[in-house]
Amino acid sequence: VRGVLTLVGPREHLGGMGMVQELRSALLDFRSAAGARAPTIAFSAAFGEAGMNGTLSYYLASACSKVYMQPTGMLGFSGMESTVVFVKGLLDKLKVRPHFFRREEYKSFANQFTESGFTAPHRENMQTLLQGLSSQVVEGVAASRGLPLDKVRQALDAAPLLPRPALDLGLVDGLKYRDEVYEMFPKSDKLMQADQAKAARAATPAGKVVRRRMR
Repeated sequence: VRGVLTLVGPREHLGGMGMVQELRSALLDFRSAAGARAPTIAFSAAFGEAGMNGTLSYYLASACSKVYMQPTGMLGFSGMESTVVFVKGLLDKLKVRPHFFRREEYKSFANQFTESGFTAPHRENMQTLLQGLSSQVVEGVAASRGLPLDKVRQALDAAPLLPRPALDLGLVDGLKYRDEVYEMFPKSDKLMQADQAKAARAATPAGKVVRRRMR
């Protein structure tokens, strides 16, 4: 293994925090075991696009030893967020009355059906959860990037970041296009031979038979 290249799409759906943490742990384990012998490199055209939150995408990429972003990209490292849809108004119009059995006010699953908005305990629940996840992200990025916690929090508050500020804050190691990142991984002899054979086939005119004299 010559290294690991992690390509993260600008609008990548990574399956939530749990999936990202598993992938990130695997990258960190490989990075620790391989060292400089086999680099881990992450690339994305943008971490979050058109105002989208790119926090989880960047959190995953930050596990790599080097992180590169396209010169025209943007780093949407803006923190954790959650969306709750309350459908009580719709159910009222349909004359549907939901019935739930709930134990204590912090068991808030039923609220999206029985309330028109956040109750105080429900809001407290969500804020505590998001603050806890955000702390994990900030601490993880600071550790893997070798940055002070306050500098990562500063970046979080300033996001979304244009390419140059992201580079100046140390969140990315450089601004490159995808083909430039590919060139950072030297090809093996086997791949070189395959490319040469492919180029030779492409250079042969259609329908022409190439004959070789046997000696």
